[in-house]
Amino acid sequence: MDREGFNLVDAELKKELQADYKRIDVELASKYDAQRTNIFGATAKDKAQARAEIDRQQKEEAQKLKLEMKDKRERAHFEGKTRQEVMQELQAREKEQMEQRRRQEEEKRREEQQRRNEEQERVRQQEQSNQQKTEAEQKKKELSVQEEFNKKAKMQEYDQRMREHRANKEQQKDKDTDRGR
Repeated sequence: MDREGFNLVDAELKKELQADYKRIDVELASKYDAQRTNIFGATAKDKAQARAEIDRQQKEEAQKLKLEMKDKRERAHFEGKTRQEVMQELQAREKEQMEQRRRQEEEKRREEQQRRNEEQERVRQQEQSNQQKTEAEQKKKELSVQEEFNKKAKMQEYDQRMREHRANKEQQKDKDTDRGR
């Protein structure tokens, strides 16, 4: 198909689509207005449900229109081509879609692997942190035990010196008493 023929088909499609858009807009507007007038006597919950239903219907209509447009574009695109050309193009599209799916799956696998690696690193860091805390607590306990041991040793040494001092004092007192006799 030459360029001029394509432009004519394209312009014709655009006119059809615009007419379809107008027709659907008018239908939706009248349907919406009719439904809106029925809403006025309803409760707030009913109104919300009705509005949600209207919105859903509008979205469905828009989706149908998009599909119709796509079909018309496809027909116009393939018009005038041989069966072999159409098949080659469809196969090329399918191949591209498969390649795109493969890339997406590969990307998904990479992201999953990265997530697992990050999780393993986080767990490793948590374990290392816990181990450091445990070691610090153990060291603190050991220091506490050592301090307690040192305190007891100092107290025993002090008690021993005090006993010796008292004994010396007692001996001195006895000597003084013996001399005084």
